[in-house]
Amino acid sequence: MSPQSESAGITELLLHWKAGDPSALAQVIENIYPELRRIAASRLRSQSPNATINPTELLHEAWLRLSQSRGMTFEHRAPFYAATAVIMRNVLVDRARAKGAAKRDSANSLPVYLPSSPGFDLPEIDRALNALELVCQRQARQVDLRFFGGFTADETADILEISPATLKRDWLAARMFIKNFIESGQ
Repeated sequence: MSPQSESAGITELLLHWKAGDPSALAQVIENIYPELRRIAASRLRSQSPNATINPTELLHEAWLRLSQSRGMTFEHRAPFYAATAVIMRNVLVDRARAKGAAKRDSANSLPVYLPSSPGFDLPEIDRALNALELVCQRQARQVDLRFFGGFTADETADILEISPATLKRDWLAARMFIKNFIESGQ
């Protein structure tokens, strides 16, 4: 199946899910499971070797949260992938917070790295992304897609329907915003 026809099939299934067919979401997941698992594995590769979740668990928890969400609808695959990346981010943040609450030792927090940035823990990045979303939603989506979703720059530009030059500018601005936000202690 070509990427265009696969994308059209996913879009059609997402529209069926929006219309109230709960089995359509399961079919979407089945069709894109290998890609989503690749994304989850990519995301976890940058985690601490002591991470308490594997790619399958991350993907299943994200799918469970997505399937239980009410009011979420998607017209096509781009917002679906963006929502999946945000949900994976939320799963990882929840796990990091639970781990931190259990140990109450910041030295044991789950370190996460943005490329070319010092290590920050996941709840810090989550707070910074929430603040960035208020300033520039597109930049925040890009970080979700690239950092949490594991998408390449080209895939992200395609999903967000922006040029590579805009993507590059947004990526640099988003990284700077996150770094400054965290370093300022907000």
